[in-house]
Amino acid sequence: MQRELETHAKILTALEQRVARSLHELETHLIHFQDAQGECGWHAPLDQLQAEVDGLCDLLSDAILLQKLEAGKVKVSLEVLDLQPLLVAASRHLLQPRPGGCQFICDLQAPLLPVLADQELTEAVIVDLLSRALRYSDAQATVRLEAAITDTHLNLHITSHRFAPCEGQDFAPEIALCRKRIQIQNVSIVCRPDVSGYYTVTLSFPLAAG
Repeated sequence: MQRELETHAKILTALEQRVARSLHELETHLIHFQDAQGECGWHAPLDQLQAEVDGLCDLLSDAILLQKLEAGKVKVSLEVLDLQPLLVAASRHLLQPRPGGCQFICDLQAPLLPVLADQELTEAVIVDLLSRALRYSDAQATVRLEAAITDTHLNLHITSHRFAPCEGQDFAPEIALCRKRIQIQNVSIVCRPDVSGYYTVTLSFPLAAG
């Protein structure tokens, strides 16, 4: 219980810091917008303002959803789920070449056995983790998606240089949301670093009976 309270305190601190930083960025972009000369000079600061507002709205939305998950107010519908088409669909657009971006490798060799999971929550977590991995990893890094099957579980491995900004790797509110979305399905999630500086997030889904 004490460890959970400490984790929540760190998440709240990270959220407060992110909001404060976002508000500061909004103020800076607004000053640049006001100082811009002519319509052509407005485009860049206006785009930056819009991006910051969108990011702040997403962050607040995630925080509200996290509170609902913690309070047990989000319905979980466990079903027999084939992850193969979900993973292929989620990663299809990520396989396109990304000029100046990191490389994405999807390695799903064998047919995947059905698991017991909530489709909507699972898809949200996988898309979010992959998107964040590509967004925050260094340009020359590689993001890898792999799967392995044991007697009782399907283990999904997502390996990346980074899943969050450097200053918030462990307790970024979005990472906490991913964890909660998975854990309420009785699916375990762990993140392990390796000696090369990469992190591997492993989602362990229980195989469906039969």
